[in-house]
Amino acid sequence: MEQMDKLRILMPHWISHNHSHVEEYGKWSAFAREAGEDTVADQIDKAIAAVNQASELLEKAFAAAGGKSSEQGHHCHPH
Repeated sequence: MEQMDKLRILMPHWISHNHSHVEEYGKWSAFAREAGEDTVADQIDKAIAAVNQASELLEKAFAAAGGKSSEQGHHCHPH
């Protein structure tokens, strides 16, 4: 398998992996906020925004590499 083919397979996995982490981070941010730890929740929310931005950049890289639509090829990778 060529390296670019491998990369086109990996990028959707990375994006999906990021989405699963964002969901988990969101739960913990809500927990921290409910516990009165707004500073902690705010920092987790900033991390969520950063991971979402990374996913958007990976989507663009995937498209530039000739990948198909973002809805195709994704699979869930639960932790």
